Amino acid sequence: MYKFLVAIASLLIFPINVHAIEVKNYYSLHNLESLFVENGTVQNLSVYGHQNAIKIYDNKLGTWGINPGIVISTGNAFHYYSGPNQSPGNTTVFGTAGSTLISTAVNAPSYDAAGFSFDFVASSDSVSFNFVFGSEEYPEFKNSIFNDMFGVWLTGADGRKRQIAHDKLGNLINVNSAFMEYSTGTELDGWTGILKTTAKVTPGGKYNIEFVIADVSDYEYDSTAFISNFTGSGKYKEPEKTYAFLFGPDYGYNGSKRDADGFYHVNTISKLIDDAFPHVETIKISTQGEGLSIYDFENAFKKYAIEPDDKILIYYVGHGYTDTLQNENTLTKENERLRLDTYYDHHKIISDDQMNRLIYDYFRHNSVTMIIDACYSGGFWGTTTPPPGESGDLAILGNVTLLASAREDATAFFSSKNGMTLFSFALENALTKTGEFINADTRQTGVVTIDMIADYINNFIINKKYLQHIDLIGEEVSFLDFNSDINYFSIYDLDTYSMEAALFLSEKDAHKLIYYPHFDSFTQKISETPEPSSIILILFGSAYILKLRLKI
Repeated sequence: MYKFLVAIASLLIFPINVHAIEVKNYYSLHNLESLFVENGTVQNLSVYGHQNAIKIYDNKLGTWGINPGIVISTGNAFHYYSGPNQSPGNTTVFGTAGSTLISTAVNAPSYDAAGFSFDFVASSDSVSFNFVFGSEEYPEFKNSIFNDMFGVWLTGADGRKRQIAHDKLGNLINVNSAFMEYSTGTELDGWTGILKTTAKVTPGGKYNIEFVIADVSDYEYDSTAFISNFTGSGKYKEPEKTYAFLFGPDYGYNGSKRDADGFYHVNTISKLIDDAFPHVETIKISTQGEGLSIYDFENAFKKYAIEPDDKILIYYVGHGYTDTLQNENTLTKENERLRLDTYYDHHKIISDDQMNRLIYDYFRHNSVTMIIDACYSGGFWGTTTPPPGESGDLAILGNVTLLASAREDATAFFSSKNGMTLFSFALENALTKTGEFINADTRQTGVVTIDMIADYINNFIINKKYLQHIDLIGEEVSFLDFNSDINYFSIYDLDTYSMEAALFLSEKDAHKLIYYPHFDSFTQKISETPEPSSIILILFGSAYILKLRLKI
């Protein structure tokens, strides 16, 4: 009787006229699932409570900002569609059972419970849903024993059950605890506003989730919850992997001079990747004092069960040479080659065409990033229309990114004092972790792309950071394909074709050309005692990147 008198008084004080939510019957459990579960699947969906206590709803006007979904109520759900608010104490008594879960949570008896539950497999590391809770108990019976509640319990395979629905302050969703205010939208007098719940789960884990609402301490004054957009269920997919294949022949010494030291660079880069990218599996193919063969590439590639979504990184540091100093965009037949040992032999060499076939045979369904630090390494890109008799270079594959240390017609550089290649030294600085982020991640986003690494290398040289680490004054700087008759090097931009490609190819294209125009028409004579800055400018003036944007 007391609740009835309060209702009459409240009706005179709080008239509310609202519109928008349309409550409907659902015609099957599949209908419930398809409306509520977003981009996923669930199993064993079941409902309980009075048949009028659980329905679906539409929201064409976007009231409260909540999408269409499922509505559950302790009363007749049809009463909570388009307004106006005609009663501050709307009540439907079904006389159905309460909820043990809610009774335990509020330490009071419950009645007219309604809800639904289902099983699912977690497709990611979290599940989420949106909801609005409203009640006729508000504001008259806030902080009383009439503490109607909406709750959501998540149960894992270990049987541990946890309640995961809370307001923005972490309170339970009931009349006494949750933040509520006067409603605008349906018959409900008070509401929480739209809330979102996100709960951590184990990817691939099996769970049960139960949504339930109930009257507390009596059957009177309905409470209702609108729930939408459940995400995080479905077929679990193993996270993609990244495999880093690191190749580096060690050429040893040529007389008293140190040749390029691939063994050092492979081990250094392997350690840096392991530290910065623990999810990446590094495979080192390098032995101190020994060269490599083409069989080392094949054996390494076929050893691993690579899945189509896995990413591949291939790094090579060593000697390279070319049949001719021409640009393959002119469709010449000449090949670039990597020399894998101190002597020339058919199985100690990999040409650009052979690299194409290896990538196609083993990784044609993967995204592949290649970093080649060798003379003429830009020639491994080639053209998308190879000349007759050639299988084509990397460009024709469409799934490859190439970061090269030299143009197709230019040499790369290393120090004959310690065997350190200068491009790989810059790469190692790019991959070095300072605090929580690697140096190439200049914006500290935690996501690193190959073009970010290329940008860092470029800026590393422009800013002359080499001067802080290597003293080149008085040291002989060797060319990987050394010619003592050459004492001038002209550094120039890529040709017009490349510039147009950079301008007109879109982000979605399979590959595109990027170049850095920092060394336009620069010519520098190399003297016996060069200025360090001059050597550095020459070193990276000819470097460029041919790339497809790719996370590694």
